[in-house]
Amino acid sequence: MSCVICGNPTQGVRKTCSQACRNKVSSQTMSRTNLKYCSERMKTNNPMMKETSREKMRATHKRIGHQPKVKGGNGREPTKPEMTLKFLFGMKLNHTVTTGVRKGSIYPYHYKLDLALPELKLALEADGSSHSTLKRKEQDRRKDEFLNGLGWTVLRFTNQQIMNDLHTVFQTVSSTISRLKQITPT
Repeated sequence: MSCVICGNPTQGVRKTCSQACRNKVSSQTMSRTNLKYCSERMKTNNPMMKETSREKMRATHKRIGHQPKVKGGNGREPTKPEMTLKFLFGMKLNHTVTTGVRKGSIYPYHYKLDLALPELKLALEADGSSHSTLKRKEQDRRKDEFLNGLGWTVLRFTNQQIMNDLHTVFQTVSSTISRLKQITPT
């Protein structure tokens, strides 16, 4: 009989040849069990959805000097999805819209739009994975609400949508541009 892990011969009716291979089988079984029973629970009770858990993680990362390998967002080079949209539509990257609000407001002094056609007041936001947290979703909602109040149309797409379903994104943006051109005098 052969070892189910490495293929070496086994003694008797054993499925593995050594303690090291038995440990690997045990580890694989534990992984399958965790995936089967824990994934659903983690979706509904994920500790990273709680601000206190995220704060603890940030403090730990700061204490140990951890830095992510790849940084994105404001002040960084445009992402591949942003560059894809810029190439398709010739939009302005990182366009700034001043809010004109005073200190102490829930709104910042300005909003930076990932891509914009200022003459049509059209903003495209390419949202990475950080936009899935509850806090970030609320910030995005406030940003969209404020910009809508100034007459802007804001279209949000995930990076995954842009990279995997570009045809639908293209159609949505193109039809929005056509509609805005009919409304906005040039």
